[in-house]
Amino acid sequence: MTRKVISLESLGVALGEAHRQQRLSQAEAGRPVGLDQPTVSRVEQGSPGTRLDTLFRLLAAIIEAMMARLDEVIAQIVARLPATFPAAVAEPVFAGMRQAREQMTRSK
Repeated sequence: MTRKVISLESLGVALGEAHRQQRLSQAEAGRPVGLDQPTVSRVEQGSPGTRLDTLFRLLAAIIEAMMARLDEVIAQIVARLPATFPAAVAEPVFAGMRQAREQMTRSK
């Protein structure tokens, strides 16, 4: 679902939805970037004292979780392809997905 972010509160709601879609708890969402669960909770509540770097760190962690999930999905799709599936058809699609993943990783 697309959500308009027009305030700190709506950004917090969107970040909460994003980490829940990745099946991450607040603690799991913040751990890779050194944020504890209470901090993530304050971000999700739209606390006016939230620092910009905290928002960016949490967003980066959620994006990284999404990218890891994308890698898993690609691997599952490839594993399900029949051995007779033409590589010439599948490879350009997966190459594009891998390239997009690499570009996102480099832009961190």
